Amino acid sequence: MLGRRSVAVAGLVLALGACADSSEPPKAAVPAAPTLTADGRIIVRGQGLTYAIRPPQGWSARSVRGADRSTKSMVTVADISPPGGVPAVISGQMRTKTSEINSIDSWIERVTKTRRATDHDFTLWRAGPVPVARPSAMLVLENSEPPEGEGQPVDHEAVVLIEEPGAIAEIFLTTKTRELLDQYLSTLRVVAASYGPAM
Repeated sequence: MLGRRSVAVAGLVLALGACADSSEPPKAAVPAAPTLTADGRIIVRGQGLTYAIRPPQGWSARSVRGADRSTKSMVTVADISPPGGVPAVISGQMRTKTSEINSIDSWIERVTKTRRATDHDFTLWRAGPVPVARPSAMLVLENSEPPEGEGQPVDHEAVVLIEEPGAIAEIFLTTKTRELLDQYLSTLRVVAASYGPAM
């Protein structure tokens, strides 16, 4: 999951380079500048919800294009990464409510069913409260590790869900090791606590 966007960006760079004059070296892609509020929070924007979260001090933030998994419409996603190339990212996303997913409980039910279709041992558990003035939940998603020597190591994930009238904000933490997930869970909670309308 952490490498998908970098692969997409690399492909875009190669495509643009092929179209350029062969006598000029291809130019590196410039990361999208964060869309920030006046108080320095980065904005997540979709059809059913616009909100902002504050990157921790020293972390980098960028706005990228993503998709609302309910409507498949394009959304502006906020990716926040720790310094030093640590393989971890906090990603602010959103999902428009539908008849199938219209609450935090139905989100949990749907994600559990979908993950278990390919990972029979998948589990998730609640990781304590989140200090926001909306219905919310913090969850750790436990993906099964493949047998040693088989397949790629799994991502380790946690998510804060914040329910709004027309959508559910999803603030994901994704890391490459369980130790990093445990290390950054408190950071995820702090980032989620900064959630609020984008002014």
